[in-house]
Amino acid sequence: MTGGLYHHDVGFGHGVAWWSYGLTECRAVVKYLLLAFWPKPLVFDYGDGLAAGTSAVWPYLAILASLLAITVVALWRSPAVGFAACWFFLILAPTSSVVPIIWQTMAENRMYLPLAALSRSWCSEALPWPDAGRFRFLRSLPRLGRGLRSTQSDYSSEESIWSDTVAKSPTNARAHNNLANAWLNMPGRLNDAVAQYDEALRLRPDYAEAHNNLGNALMSLSGRLHDAIAQYEEALRLRRIIPKCTITWATPCRLHRAV
Repeated sequence: MTGGLYHHDVGFGHGVAWWSYGLTECRAVVKYLLLAFWPKPLVFDYGDGLAAGTSAVWPYLAILASLLAITVVALWRSPAVGFAACWFFLILAPTSSVVPIIWQTMAENRMYLPLAALSRSWCSEALPWPDAGRFRFLRSLPRLGRGLRSTQSDYSSEESIWSDTVAKSPTNARAHNNLANAWLNMPGRLNDAVAQYDEALRLRPDYAEAHNNLGNALMSLSGRLHDAIAQYEEALRLRRIIPKCTITWATPCRLHRAV
């Protein structure tokens, strides 16, 4: 069971301050731009981590503020360039400004539409880019395409997706949890799954879903029944919910909110 990636907690009032999310997005937008020039490494899930404060993101904040200032100046001195840059930021703003998207603070797919608009403008003759620069960019596309094809092999299965994500984002508790889910029903990987659940909970002790899934894994180990019950109780305490399913030997139990 891949969990935690598709919740619907968006907007204010979910326990995330707008300024904290905004600082986090300063780092995200700069990384988006770097990936636009060199799309490597690509990460399937960046998790839901937030910036600890201004001190943690001030280089990104300075870069983004400079780019916004350049955009304003360009609107006056070179309207075509300024218009393209302005629309890039406006298209990106709903997901990458101050309105919190709780479950995933950074996602590469948010760049698709802004980057498409910017690329179209960049290739347009209305912008004053040298023809030689356009030619070098177009000539580099096959090489970039080969790099992206190699990334596809990382996404060929649930196990490979989350193994790759854990390797590239080792502090992402959700990635460890989902890798453990992939291993849970694979022969010979039960202990590895338990280790991944433990790591997810080390990174995020209040991760109710990981407590529940660890309970499912411990149920399959001899002599670990009491440990499994303790994990279920902790999941219930964190979520204040009741189980509405039958716990089976191998299938993760889904916990539902009490009505």
